[in-house]
Amino acid sequence: MRLINTKTFLLESIYTPVPYDILSHTWGPEEISFQEWEVVHDSGAIQGQCPHTQKMPRPNVTRKRGYDKVMGACQQAARDGIQYLWCGTNCIDKTSSAELSEAINSMFAWYRDSKVCYVILTDVQVPTNTSLHGHKSNTEGCFTTIHRKALQDSSTIFSFSIAQRMSWAADRRTTVPKDMAYCLLGIFDINMPMLYGQGQKAFLKLQEEIIKISDDESILAWNRTDLSLDPTSGLAWSPAAFKACGDICRYE
Repeated sequence: MRLINTKTFLLESIYTPVPYDILSHTWGPEEISFQEWEVVHDSGAIQGQCPHTQKMPRPNVTRKRGYDKVMGACQQAARDGIQYLWCGTNCIDKTSSAELSEAINSMFAWYRDSKVCYVILTDVQVPTNTSLHGHKSNTEGCFTTIHRKALQDSSTIFSFSIAQRMSWAADRRTTVPKDMAYCLLGIFDINMPMLYGQGQKAFLKLQEEIIKISDDESILAWNRTDLSLDPTSGLAWSPAAFKACGDICRYE
């Protein structure tokens, strides 16, 4: 796992568990990549120079809105006494298909194991001097279909039926269709290779992988009148087909 040191802002490969915070946000047009972050913060380390003698960062990188987001999260983590931060935009070398695949399959665990998850809500306006924060242990007024028990104790997630877990993502929207499947790997304990060009078929592949390891027949409990069904396999094209399945419990 590669983390940002919140004191030096250098990227470090970490092989033993350390406390870290994590940044969750909607990706925009000006995100900073792994390579760009290295140009700004790691160039001195790469060249064996003292960090204080690094080359000046490229202005077009530091002026990106994505750069400000990550730096702001680093500074907040440092104020919270945490030395490391993870962010998907610049902690993953996306030019490496192997690294990207490993990261996507590990994402659920990385979020689960973080100390604090900072969330940037770009479409929420908060009045000046107002603090917006919460904790999973307090779900009063929580606008989500995820079961309260699962939010309060992640170890209970696998006790919920396949259909229930699918229903939690029924209203989710992703920019890239295949990401609808990849973002659900963790809650179904599935590992899948990242196959490019699959589009919506990635969600069919996810269901096929679930069937291989589970005898939970609720995976077939989707709304049959929904047009998002694959007529050739009998599987759903989207979690939206499971929208009404939040009360379908697993048969023991």
